[in-house]
Amino acid sequence: MGEKSADNILKAIEKSKQANLARLINALGIRHVGEETANLLVGHYRNLDDLGSAGREKLMAVPSIGPKIADSIVAFFPRRGEPENPGEN
Repeated sequence: MGEKSADNILKAIEKSKQANLARLINALGIRHVGEETANLLVGHYRNLDDLGSAGREKLMAVPSIGPKIADSIVAFFPRRGEPENPGEN
């Protein structure tokens, strides 16, 4: 296989990973996050862990992501080290 063909295959694999992640983010049902927003997020976050650990300010640094969408994303992902249901004991 030629070098150009191998390079094209690697690019196609990387592109499919991004498309699949965008579809997954969209399918999670995060309030205010649809297909377009999911595609924007994939351009800035490489995986769900990165997205889930992003804070409100970092999310709002992504073009077209405002406070409403950022708050929805932050609320969707449980924060590490914080109880899942504060106030329940």
